[in-house]
Amino acid sequence: MSGWRNGGTAGPSHLPASPDLLILVAMWLEHGLTARPRPRRRLFLLPLLALAAAMYALSLFLPWHHRYVVETRTYQSVSGLQEETWVMAGAVFALVLLVLFSRFSRRAPGTRVRILSAVFDTAMAVAVISDYLAWQAYAASINPTLATLQYVGPGFCMALAATVLLAVTTVLAWRRSE
Repeated sequence: MSGWRNGGTAGPSHLPASPDLLILVAMWLEHGLTARPRPRRRLFLLPLLALAAAMYALSLFLPWHHRYVVETRTYQSVSGLQEETWVMAGAVFALVLLVLFSRFSRRAPGTRVRILSAVFDTAMAVAVISDYLAWQAYAASINPTLATLQYVGPGFCMALAATVLLAVTTVLAWRRSE
């Protein structure tokens, strides 16, 4: 029985005698059982970014803080659409990163995309923290002992969670496969 190079068959008659198949089988037998699996952490980037964008968008419709209305001497719940329009930037940032990371679904994203992701995360973290501090300062200026004004609503908490998701995606993108 001669090999495929000499015009003979290379194995059982039901298998094609192509060199590609033989090379693939030889590589699998040599390396297939000992090769390390690829890390799959990048598979989570796209769903996490889509979830972060949805959470930012949803947080706009939820209550964020309470505001004191002087004319009526009552407290009004403030939604994200009324006062927190900067949150739309978070949804746009997450969607931009989703598009950029989708281009790199099979391989690691480049350094520019990673740095852009870190800049977006930092901008959103600074925005959420400054919003919290500004509303707490507002509450303290009206009445420092009144806990009603120091209210942090579900919209704020959802935007904070979306910011954490953006940070998680950045960490996953920066990690190198071994």
